[in-house]
Amino acid sequence: MQSLRGDECAKSLGRWSGKRAMCIADHRTHDRVAAICRIEGRSIGDMMRSAGVREGGNGR
Repeated sequence: MQSLRGDECAKSLGRWSGKRAMCIADHRTHDRVAAICRIEGRSIGDMMRSAGVREGGNGR
């Protein structure tokens, strides 16, 4: 998390510090394994979007 968005993401994840995440890696995307991770049944991605964290990635 080297970018400004990475900092924003890290701060958002701090809200759930100490919680147990369950991840299921069930498919590949290009050369990577993709997973969905949940805390207390809620998708971490959904929680971050609800918190206003912008989605990103390389090239976005």
